[in-house]
Amino acid sequence: MTAKQKAKELVNKFKKYTDGSINKYTWSESFQKKNAKSCALIAVDEILNENSKRGGENDEIIEYEPYWNEVKQEIEKL
Repeated sequence: MTAKQKAKELVNKFKKYTDGSINKYTWSESFQKKNAKSCALIAVDEILNENSKRGGENDEIIEYEPYWNEVKQEIEKL
């Protein structure tokens, strides 16, 4: 999956949790998307932070850091 596809997937997954139904208010689509993007960015930051904690113990983990940085950039573009 490309970074752009993963970015869209993450934002779409979080949209259902930011639709305002919990608060009984109808949020605009742009507000919903902004909140979903914020959630997706938090998730990506957690992945990046967890990988940095392992700092070289596992080459496979470090290999994914550029991918997740690219996903983060794509989320910000949405």
